[in-house]
Amino acid sequence: MLRALSLKSKRAAACSCRALRWHVGMHMAQPTLHVRIEDATFENAAFVSRLAHLQALHIEGELFNDGLLNIAKLRTLKRISVGALQFEAALFLGSLRMGLRDALPWIASDGP
Repeated sequence: MLRALSLKSKRAAACSCRALRWHVGMHMAQPTLHVRIEDATFENAAFVSRLAHLQALHIEGELFNDGLLNIAKLRTLKRISVGALQFEAALFLGSLRMGLRDALPWIASDGP
């Protein structure tokens, strides 16, 4: 059931009661997280980047690698070519690699 909800809805549900917080917490602790296209916001990207156990991120609608980003592998690479990624995947990837605070200037400009 939780997979059908948007990330913002899951986060709101976790704030509503203890039982939902436990269920959402267990869902977010899984090694793979599924997000939808409408989840691609700076707030959600920052939240996802703080999930300690996240190993893979599946982005609905992403064409590159069937929408599956191997986070564990991507965090070890020094350079990543993002030309093939859509905006949603690039937003989450930038946040995961650098933290949202450091990624914002790169997202808003053409580089350093």
